[in-house]
Amino acid sequence: MSAAEAAMVARDGAVSAASSAADSAVEAGSAADRAVGAADRLNADARTFGDAVRSGEFKGEKGDVGPAPDVSWAGDRLTVGGQTGPALTGPQGDRGPQGLQGIQGPQGDRGPQGLKGDTGAPGPANTLTIGTVTSGTTAGATLTGEAPAQTLSLVLPQGPQGDRGPQGPPGVVSSASAYLLVGPGRPDQPSTTAGVITGGEPVGAEYRSTDGAGVGADVWIKTSRGWVVSLGDTGWRGMIAATTGMFLNVRRTPDGVRVHGGFLFSGGGTKPAINTKTVLLDGIYTGGLLPNGFRPDTPTQASTRSIASLSAVVRSRSDTDPASSLGVLYVDTDNGDARANGRVVMKTIGGGFGGAIVEYPTAEPWPTTLPGTPA
Repeated sequence: MSAAEAAMVARDGAVSAASSAADSAVEAGSAADRAVGAADRLNADARTFGDAVRSGEFKGEKGDVGPAPDVSWAGDRLTVGGQTGPALTGPQGDRGPQGLQGIQGPQGDRGPQGLKGDTGAPGPANTLTIGTVTSGTTAGATLTGEAPAQTLSLVLPQGPQGDRGPQGPPGVVSSASAYLLVGPGRPDQPSTTAGVITGGEPVGAEYRSTDGAGVGADVWIKTSRGWVVSLGDTGWRGMIAATTGMFLNVRRTPDGVRVHGGFLFSGGGTKPAINTKTVLLDGIYTGGLLPNGFRPDTPTQASTRSIASLSAVVRSRSDTDPASSLGVLYVDTDNGDARANGRVVMKTIGGGFGGAIVEYPTAEPWPTTLPGTPA
């Protein structure tokens, strides 16, 4: 075949192929249009089917119950039908806040006795020291420190007063100088002792006055009632002048008081009239009583207003008639009328020359001054 012939053949083949291709393309476009229409119809049918299912219009018959799957846990993994899934535990989170305290549960039963342990080695000896001991309403004890040096402090409530115990033996004199003191003045007036008496002297102490305090109080002793004279004497002191026809002398000793009174008319003075009563100390209510330290020790009885007396009969000094009574001497006491305590009265019964002594105890303090003049 010649080239011209071959070209003609090729041209004819190409035209035929192009025609076939054009026909195929037209057929493909028709097929595509048909496919789009089918898809649209399928979508519309699907929507209709879905709407019917959702509305419950389209529901098939209930099927049979299927077999139960084999489900199990293995730690944090779930196994279903032999197939184990992944771990279900996530990573550990942060610690949450403290929860509220729960209520205490009931006490459990006591456990069995354990076996006895081995004996331990001896520890160091403990040194226990007593700390403070105080009083309080409730008893208590506090132990502080670490062994072997600890301190025990106590709180002790006061108990009821116990019965009085028996009399103990005499105590030991701690210092003889505290019980024997020497100085001027009188210890019941410390300012007169030049500082010897301080007020803290024990009961039983003795004070020896170097000047008798000017009232004949030489030795004193400290008692539970205070200082009292254990050795002293004021001497007789004349209370009235002899020119009155009478005499009256007083004297104080630790034993008590002596009052000596009588008549002196034979030695001078005026003889008193018979059956007259004379107050030997004038001015009974304005200083006529015996001075302090010389008055009777008779308790006051406020319910009465009478006057009791300490009296003695005045006897004669005559050698021819020594037993004759010349009068009576008496000292009034406070028996409801304090103004009369220490009043001295002499009553004459008959003429003569004589006297009498009245003696009585007294708890009055030792006089601070001496009355009258030495007799």
